[in-house]
Amino acid sequence: MSLRGTGVFKKYQIATANANPETIISGKSVLHALNIFNAGSSWVLHIYDAGSVTQITTANEVFRYSTATGAGPFILDIIMNNGIVIRHEGTTGNAVISYDPDT
Repeated sequence: MSLRGTGVFKKYQIATANANPETIISGKSVLHALNIFNAGSSWVLHIYDAGSVTQITTANEVFRYSTATGAGPFILDIIMNNGIVIRHEGTTGNAVISYDPDT
C-alpha cells in the first residue's frame, strides 16, 4: 500500500458529541487529515487503528486531540492497517476527518 492510497479522499464529519466509539472504516486505509473548524469545549478526540469498536486499546491509539491544541488543520498521513475508529467526549465543535479507503 502506498502512502497516497487511491487518491480518492472520503470525509467523515464529527458534529455532535458521542462518547460511544464509532467505526469510520474497517480495513486498510490512509488517515490523511483532521480539520478542526471549532474546538468545542473540553473536547477530546481519540483515533485508533482498529477494525471495529471492540478492538480499540490504548496500544492502537494513533492520535489524540484536545481542545487545548486549538482549531486548525492537522496533516497526519498515517497508514491504518486495520481501519479507523474514533471516540470523543466533551462538547464537540466541528471537525472533518479525511481518509482514503485504499481500495
